[in-house]
Amino acid sequence: MNTAKLTKNIRISCFSRMFYPFFIGAVAFIILYIVPFYQIFFPTELTLNTNINLAGNFRLLENNPDTHCTITFPQLEYTGYDLMQGSMRKASYYYFVSDTSSVFVLLDSSAFEEPERMLKNYTVTVCRKDYDSSFDNMLALYSQDISWTADGLMNSSIGFMLSEVEHSPYKFGLLFIGSLTILFACLYIIAVNLLYILFPYMLHPCYRQLRKTLDIPYKKQSRTLRKLDNELISSSINTFGSTIITSKYLIDSNTHTSVILPIKNIIWVYSNQRIHKILGFTIKATSSMTFVLDNGLTTTLYRKLSDDARLIYSYLESVKPDILSKYSTENKIKAAEIIATTKKEHKKLAAKKKKQ
Repeated sequence: MNTAKLTKNIRISCFSRMFYPFFIGAVAFIILYIVPFYQIFFPTELTLNTNINLAGNFRLLENNPDTHCTITFPQLEYTGYDLMQGSMRKASYYYFVSDTSSVFVLLDSSAFEEPERMLKNYTVTVCRKDYDSSFDNMLALYSQDISWTADGLMNSSIGFMLSEVEHSPYKFGLLFIGSLTILFACLYIIAVNLLYILFPYMLHPCYRQLRKTLDIPYKKQSRTLRKLDNELISSSINTFGSTIITSKYLIDSNTHTSVILPIKNIIWVYSNQRIHKILGFTIKATSSMTFVLDNGLTTTLYRKLSDDARLIYSYLESVKPDILSKYSTENKIKAAEIIATTKKEHKKLAAKKKKQ
């Protein structure tokens, strides 16, 4: 392991993290592209013209099935039949007749106790809905009520019905906001990881945290990394799974996290164990190890084998006896005191540098 290989692992890890956001973002984009949100939120005003046949009034919907229209009907009459969802009324079938033609309108009646028999000058926003089995069943029953035939009613209609239920701006509003939010979130994740791939030494948290911990500018980072490479080659190293510990640094690089932690700055380390089970049988136990630095920065390494975590604990305690190990309220208080003291010292040093 050297810093070049660490950087390569960082690039591979960042590239792999772009897969899920890419595909999820693609699905969100397809939804935004396919669903006619503009028509739903800004429906076309449609005026009924009694001088032409009824089908001519709805030519726009016939030629453009995705169009949503706001229409004022002089009169709508209730068929007496509803579209049910379980025991609840979801919508009611109404119809409008002009000369010898008719159009059936499915109105949302879920908020009403009883549908009104007749609606005058009723304005509604609808979209086209093709006939389905529910409509066919209603038509068969309604034709018997008016002593006519289902075929006769079908032939007199415009060829499709109008539905207020499918318009549902609230439902599509949630879909629009959700899809847009997901798309931007995915684009953000992809952009961040792409920047990490292009400029890992400058932007990746692994190197930014190292600069902040050692209090060095970006220009001096390369010198520090060269020293680290020399240490990895010349000094003895200890390997615990994906974690490498030298005399001065703890290095870890996997698909979840890449870190370089100066051992002298680690003040507290603790772990949480997780038992992995399948069908009630324990498969393996893993640990997440959290390292707290004297400047207050915290890093967590996930999915460490319990044996590796235990060996890392033991090694750090042997090379740094004053390190706080295990999670406890007492250690939390001690760590907070050390962090506060370190920050005060850094402020004093910064003030001295300004005076000089």
